Amino acid sequence: MLNFKERPDNLLLVTAVLILVASFFAFDKTLDIHLSDTYFIIAMPHLFWAIIVLLLIFSILYLLTNRFLFSKVLIWTQIILTVATSIFFVAISFYSNNYYQGLAGMPRRYVDYSSWNRLILYNDLTKGVLLALLLMTFGFLIYIVNLIVGLFKKLWPGHL
Repeated sequence: MLNFKERPDNLLLVTAVLILVASFFAFDKTLDIHLSDTYFIIAMPHLFWAIIVLLLIFSILYLLTNRFLFSKVLIWTQIILTVATSIFFVAISFYSNNYYQGLAGMPRRYVDYSSWNRLILYNDLTKGVLLALLLMTFGFLIYIVNLIVGLFKKLWPGHL
């Protein structure tokens, strides 16, 4: 049923289902984001659901434009970048609020600003998230290039 060789976009659906299952385990958790003097609190299921919606949008795009795409290698590249960054976002959101300690029965920890090491850790996490966003954007640009070249080749067959 899920033939990944013929339809690599099925990997997006499988990843969306796995992230949906993970969202049930993080139903009462929040993700705290510190930016200068601003403090954002996001419910982790909402973050996971946003990632799921993004994966489903990409899956629908592939369903609608699959016959126009130019290269399977570019399809696989975009899908692997999207799936890897989605899994990275889920993993980093679990890691950033010490969710693993809650599973061990430890009480929730609060942010301690007395140590510079903690601030360096937040800076490294921010750099990692920005790198992942850039990789996901690069993957979407690969999809756009793949679609444009495929449409160009389909509409004007002798030019490429």
